[in-house]
Amino acid sequence: MVTFLIVRVGFVRSVFPVSNRNYWISPSPYQDLNQETAIPLQQDYKGKDMTLMIGKHSVVSIHYTLKDDDGEVMDSSEGKEPLAYLHGENNLIPGLESELHGKSVGSKFATTVEPKDAYGETSDELVQTISKEMFQGVDDVQPGMTFVAQGEGGQQRQVRVVDVKGDDVTIDANHPMAGKTLHFDVEVVDVREATPQEIEHGHVHTGGHDH
Repeated sequence: MVTFLIVRVGFVRSVFPVSNRNYWISPSPYQDLNQETAIPLQQDYKGKDMTLMIGKHSVVSIHYTLKDDDGEVMDSSEGKEPLAYLHGENNLIPGLESELHGKSVGSKFATTVEPKDAYGETSDELVQTISKEMFQGVDDVQPGMTFVAQGEGGQQRQVRVVDVKGDDVTIDANHPMAGKTLHFDVEVVDVREATPQEIEHGHVHTGGHDH
């Protein structure tokens, strides 16, 4: 049994990844893997390097749409800036990153990512009942609330309240996408080599960010 200590309240961003990011993305659930597919995005590739292929330490920008098994859109970059990430540094779920490897600017594809290559299967061990007293500074704990908890060894994990009965609160530390098959439509809109600083820090620097 994993024991958690609630350390602070936190509201989760509804998007993707691994490490410090949240990530997801998808294709139609009825398309074959690697099938080239049209994505309803008009992208201008003028001035882009169409020959540079995605590999270790490429900085990649993609547009995407993520759907569930029922074809419902869960997340999309349509109408927003593309998602930029550093390839090969666990900034994207493994199943999607492997599909992007070797692609170049202008590539469009659909892929289905199984739970084992995304957020894993759900674990009953990560669902447990704790006392309301552990939620210090929170007077009204309700199902659906999200908190940051500290587990064994000091690691932090996002937990969701799934049930409240009296002074007992049931929390679920599984990732919200655990156990789900993810369907992605993806378009590669830019690929460039990472800077030494980006490689050192393990993520993309944008807007002058260079810590």
